[in-house]
Amino acid sequence: MATSTTHRGNTKPSRTQQFRPLRLNILDGLERPELETLQKPETRATESVTIRDVEYIGSYNWLDQKKPTIVVPGSPRRWLNRDIPYQVPPDAGTFCTYEDGQRVPSYPMLPWFYAIDTVTGQAMDWGSVDFITSRNTLRKLLRWTRESKPDDFRIDTQLAGERTVVFGQWVERMRMKSDSRHPGYGRNFEHESTGVAPGCENLNMTAHTRLVKYNFGGLTMVVGFEVDAYTASASPSNSPLITNGGHSATTEPMTHADKSYVNVVNAGGQIPQADIVEIKTGKKMKWKETYPQLFLSQTPHLYAASHEQGLFRQVRMLGVDDPEMREVAEELQNDFVKLRDTLIDIRNTLRRHKQSTRLSLLCQKGNLQVFRMKNANSCLPEAILERFEGGLNESYETAVQ
Repeated sequence: MATSTTHRGNTKPSRTQQFRPLRLNILDGLERPELETLQKPETRATESVTIRDVEYIGSYNWLDQKKPTIVVPGSPRRWLNRDIPYQVPPDAGTFCTYEDGQRVPSYPMLPWFYAIDTVTGQAMDWGSVDFITSRNTLRKLLRWTRESKPDDFRIDTQLAGERTVVFGQWVERMRMKSDSRHPGYGRNFEHESTGVAPGCENLNMTAHTRLVKYNFGGLTMVVGFEVDAYTASASPSNSPLITNGGHSATTEPMTHADKSYVNVVNAGGQIPQADIVEIKTGKKMKWKETYPQLFLSQTPHLYAASHEQGLFRQVRMLGVDDPEMREVAEELQNDFVKLRDTLIDIRNTLRRHKQSTRLSLLCQKGNLQVFRMKNANSCLPEAILERFEGGLNESYETAVQ
């Protein structure tokens, strides 16, 4: 039987935190002028960086309901390996661009800690972590290092303890509408090509977030990313899925006047890193965009599907060790070195401005500048921040008492 626990934060979100405009201005909440402008790192052709010591530390899905509830460990959907060709309808309707931010606007990264605590069942040495970030944020910084005019972006940051940099995700719009004039097929292809994992049939879950820890060129990283699917060969027999008959026990969230909460339901199953899949659709693969997505999450499988007006005739199943992929990896090695150097430069910058609790990195027209944020509220509750003061820390359950 599934069980349920309730985790609590320190501050109840105000009405202004819970509701935001449909579309934000990228300069909203920033004090001007900028504090400084970051310079792109130089290319060092003789150096290379690798990712090693990859460790799965947590995962979750959101339940599609009003109360903020995550399913831990949850599960991605299972690849069905359907016979081709098959027709897929065009994407339609609206979709959420940042579910954590929409459901927990005051502390969007709080579910990460709940999921990690629930999965690992033990304290992590948070004081030894250098960066906590989404894969999406790393990809934006990577584009900045190698492109003269990358798309504008913003990253709200916070220094936790003396060492750890927390990168928050900033999105212009929480929800977007599919373009009916030029429809895509990617979301519906994923849905039509995958099925609900065993044990999750009766849970109305949304996308699956996976959290990994690894060493990136000497930096200890905790990285979160969305997983599209797991391989058809994986099953409850060789993946430790928690079968629960599709039933889920929930409890009323425990709240106090000054506390926020996220409800946790225990259901789903842990999928080995070797079985996770990234799905791409389109006529031509943009390797310099696709490979970093795989590399920065250490996703071993890419399923690339091509179609004509939604009729899918081919799915290429590629592995990161395939010759085609290794060639791209070698071409991008200098870019990964520059990304590592950029991360170090950002942390040094935050340390220099430590009197500023919250700083924002803003990229406009290719320039990456540092701004002080008007709202100095922490992106994490105080009980979580205490974990970064060095050494092994107490579990969340103890810290919030």
